[in-house]
Amino acid sequence: MEFALTDDKAREFYYWLRDTMMPEELFYTTLNFDSAICAPGSSAGSVNELTDHYQARYKNWGHVQPEYMGGKAIRCQGRFRNDICIPGVGDLSKLAPSTNKKLFLNKLYQDFEYLTYDCLEDVQRNLTIRSSSADFAFDDSFYRNLIFAKKKRDC
Repeated sequence: MEFALTDDKAREFYYWLRDTMMPEELFYTTLNFDSAICAPGSSAGSVNELTDHYQARYKNWGHVQPEYMGGKAIRCQGRFRNDICIPGVGDLSKLAPSTNKKLFLNKLYQDFEYLTYDCLEDVQRNLTIRSSSADFAFDDSFYRNLIFAKKKRDC
């Protein structure tokens, strides 16, 4: 985050994107993959290898997902905005840590079906409390083995 907020190239790019349709999606993806910006921890993998970077984020476009994302249509119980599902309470079972390995959720609005936000916040709180106990061991092997995690750029 510090790089995104303080680096001159990153800040200039952020301001340049202000008037685009989805600046936040372009901004962070570019920081992660553009060798000219060379953000700390950015990926050095080739474009063809990087399809698995979606494996860490939950996104639902409401149509058949690419094979590397499960290959089937996922119904949106919330609503669509900019062609992506804003999850509702009916989507909670798809977002639970027991059913997917996603670390991040692409879109969530606190003012739309606020119970979705509250439930996920409660899940995160419980996971945080549980992770501090001596008998909890987080298995990070899935994430460590993703191409974008294994191939870091040297800047």
